[in-house]
Amino acid sequence: MGRITALSIVVLLLTSAPVYAQTIRGHLIDDSNGAPVVGATITVLDGEVRAARLLTGDDGFFSISLETWGTFQLEAVRIGYETTTSQPFLVEPSDTVTVDFRILPDAVLLAPLMVTARSNRGREVFKRRMESWDRGIFITPEMVDSIQPRHPADVLRKQPKVWLSWGWGRDPWSGISGMVPKIHTFFGKTGCVGYMIDGRPVRRPSFATGPAWLDFPLNTLRGEDIVAVEVYRHITEVPEEIRNHAEEVFDGQRPGNLPSIASGGVRVQQDFMPETCGIINFWTRVGW
Repeated sequence: MGRITALSIVVLLLTSAPVYAQTIRGHLIDDSNGAPVVGATITVLDGEVRAARLLTGDDGFFSISLETWGTFQLEAVRIGYETTTSQPFLVEPSDTVTVDFRILPDAVLLAPLMVTARSNRGREVFKRRMESWDRGIFITPEMVDSIQPRHPADVLRKQPKVWLSWGWGRDPWSGISGMVPKIHTFFGKTGCVGYMIDGRPVRRPSFATGPAWLDFPLNTLRGEDIVAVEVYRHITEVPEEIRNHAEEVFDGQRPGNLPSIASGGVRVQQDFMPETCGIINFWTRVGW
């Protein structure tokens, strides 16, 4: 059963209409020692409806954008801690609510587990595709080491038919504004891109409204975590084994996130068609 705890709430009224409407952000804290709780699942409860969900970061930080306002609760779940539900609190239109959410450790007795090891999975898949598939771009570990990427986008610089620029944007999770990468792949004048991490599709949250690159989990992928990269610049370059997952990869894509193209000197928005898009698969130390 969940434990109802005290919840400190500070409402910051914005002086102008924000881009992302309502936001709940704050830190999840171990109530026994004041340390941040990393990797916990935070869920926004709207009555019986689970409105949004994400994981806490390295400092226990979380930030969730909401499309609606009203009275909500937070639920925190983490192995080794009591599942905890907050008091109800009000989020009004255009508000940012800052939450100090505390949970207590809980001794958990786990049943015995059988672990099957699978070594070098990512390395073997990457090598097989690089040697047998004659399409796409394969950025090897040696190439990544020479680039020393500070951001995942850095490994894509100067790759043929991969367009990368930097522009001013706002992170929908932290609310922090700054320079962010804008990427698409193309043949000719058109192009877009979907993302995978360790062979698994990166899905956008249903409540996300910002540029695809900024949305969880890509905004938590660090440059130093990347080992190798597969870049398929058009669906015709994508191996069949990945192409079968194209619908999952592009789930949640919105036309507003796709690049515009020049037509008669006028910038026009392309309709979203997954069959024209490419896929980028980042291999990390976890999947390698």
